[in-house]
Amino acid sequence: MKSNHIPRILVDAFKQGRGIIFLGAGVSQAAGLPGWDQLIAELANELEIKPDLPGKKFSTNLLIMVPQYYENQYQRRPLLKKLEKLISGKYSHRPLHEIISQLPTDIFYTTNYDKLLEDELDKHGFDHDVIRDDETAINHIERTKRQVIKIHGSIKDYNSIVVTRRDYAGFSVKKQRVIDIFKHDLKTNVFLYVGYSLRDPDINNIMDNTFYQMRGLHQPHFICLENINDYERDDLTKRGINVLDISGFSGKTPTERLKTFLIELVELTSDLFHLRRFYSVFKKGADVPIIVTSRLHKDEHYVYYPACDIYVAHQLSQDLSRIGVDSKVICDVDALRKLDKMKKQDLILICSPFGNRFTEYFFEEAKKLGSPISQEFVQVDNQRQIKVSDDLLFIADDPLKKSTKLSNEYALIARYKNPWNHNKCIFVFAGLYALGTHAIGDYLKVTANYRQLINSITASDEIIFVLKATYSKYDPYNYRFKSLEKAM
Repeated sequence: MKSNHIPRILVDAFKQGRGIIFLGAGVSQAAGLPGWDQLIAELANELEIKPDLPGKKFSTNLLIMVPQYYENQYQRRPLLKKLEKLISGKYSHRPLHEIISQLPTDIFYTTNYDKLLEDELDKHGFDHDVIRDDETAINHIERTKRQVIKIHGSIKDYNSIVVTRRDYAGFSVKKQRVIDIFKHDLKTNVFLYVGYSLRDPDINNIMDNTFYQMRGLHQPHFICLENINDYERDDLTKRGINVLDISGFSGKTPTERLKTFLIELVELTSDLFHLRRFYSVFKKGADVPIIVTSRLHKDEHYVYYPACDIYVAHQLSQDLSRIGVDSKVICDVDALRKLDKMKKQDLILICSPFGNRFTEYFFEEAKKLGSPISQEFVQVDNQRQIKVSDDLLFIADDPLKKSTKLSNEYALIARYKNPWNHNKCIFVFAGLYALGTHAIGDYLKVTANYRQLINSITASDEIIFVLKATYSKYDPYNYRFKSLEKAM
């Protein structure tokens, strides 16, 4: 049965930190690497061994025996050198690894020898350990970082490789610690098998023995497949593995459909993914200025910053640090003094033009430069307003006027192209009054709310979001939201 529904139990497992990904050769094939059958075909061709099944395919037995024959003929090191040559190279386009690395999990299992997953984790700044044998498993038993558990070893460590019949025969002894960890995770976590065919005899034996011992009380597990027949589905179900038929997801090829499925799973489970999307213009290690309002205390002659601005700046700084971006708080007057430098950068502006002089300058200059920014902060008859478009206007109640009714306040969260440098962006976090700005800090404190701010993965898209806060008594430092909602 085809479906594009992602089971709730799988989503909850990843959201709760109990989801584990098991990557098979199909994930690396999507990046251009040869599959297992292709690797065996290369070895068999050199040995002049013909496929023993129709369609030029190799039986399960021959898939294991061909590497053994190659080792017998040429010795161990030439075999591994041959494998390394076949799977080495720079594969900058890793379509499935890129999405998989964004899933909220700390554990990745794989039978692949390549380093593509590790390279993708490095690219996104995720610290990780590689477990390839019992020694590395013991050294990293506390799991203080993400872990890539390479059950059949890594091509960068010849001693860890499992590839021949002899290797498979000694697998349970040579990698006993790795097997124990795998069994424990099978009992306590939910696995999602991606690009995997479940043809490895050792993996099948471990899973079947573990599930048998649990008497059906183990966690549910899932596997992504296409167009599976009823007999295969029934057998997998009886083994404790639920089939996700991804043929119901959009895409012209199996890889595209699998990618669509994985993106939907990430969007449903990862708050960090949405945080990275919203700030996608920032590169890891960047230093982004956060410009806040500065005010002069006229009686005592010192400069101070409104607490609501600092509150939001602190929250943004924490969020940016989670994606490897540094930030520095700068007052609006100082930023205006360094205008030439500021115009060339990505910027974050806190507070509306009613308070922040740099925000005021930004909106005024954007108009003069013909920027497509249509949003405006205006004041009409002492009423502060956010004009999103000619048809959409948000008017805040005056907090100084007493009212027996509930009052409304609004704030703008926006991302624009920098009108002075279109390769950069300017983010605006601004309430019409202090309560609105403060509300942004409360809103972003819940990282999951970032998923409401952006509907497109394209980094250059303009983002406009209006936040509504309803209050009975105006106090920007001690209040409760009656409602907090997306207004666009």
